[in-house]
Amino acid sequence: MEEKAIEMFKGKIQVIDNGAKWFIPSFIEFQYGVLNPENRAHLSVINILNKQGVCKGLVRGLQGRKDMDMDMDMDKEMDKDRVETQFEEWWKLYSKPEGKKKSLVKWLKLKQPDRGKCLEVVGDYVISKPDKQYRLNPLTYLNGDHWDDEIILPDELKPKKHPYATCKCGFDYKLRPNEIEAAKKKPCPECGGKVEIIYA
Repeated sequence: MEEKAIEMFKGKIQVIDNGAKWFIPSFIEFQYGVLNPENRAHLSVINILNKQGVCKGLVRGLQGRKDMDMDMDMDKEMDKDRVETQFEEWWKLYSKPEGKKKSLVKWLKLKQPDRGKCLEVVGDYVISKPDKQYRLNPLTYLNGDHWDDEIILPDELKPKKHPYATCKCGFDYKLRPNEIEAAKKKPCPECGGKVEIIYA
């Protein structure tokens, strides 16, 4: 059976280690291109192939970077572009144009969750400090992790709470102000239990 398989793949595989292993040269070329000892991603593959004695013709010196290295560089560039786009969005919303270059450098050093939080709270922060002179300089804001600070909004700017009818069974629904009294008297439409009015 094994001899038949070897015959079928003749020229496409090399039998090594007294038949214990088969080597497929076209797979290496497909996966890595021409192996380059200057490329760290290829070096471990080259070492394994040398150990097995099947490295002839697969290695070329000073070949350009391949595969994962180039993909990783492209991913880093795309990530950097995305992060810079986030910064531009935050910068525009923060609306205090001082120290943009240094702020961008700091932004790039932040972890993604912190950048996300900055974008999430910048609107409320700007509303809480409508006069730019009372807003922190952008770099100071970033260096001090001020996205985690409590933001105190004036009462007229706080989100309004809405009435909901809720029941122990988990059923709840939003009410209009003129429906509150009627909802207090009606049983839960889901289980028939008592309804409680909450504001959220």
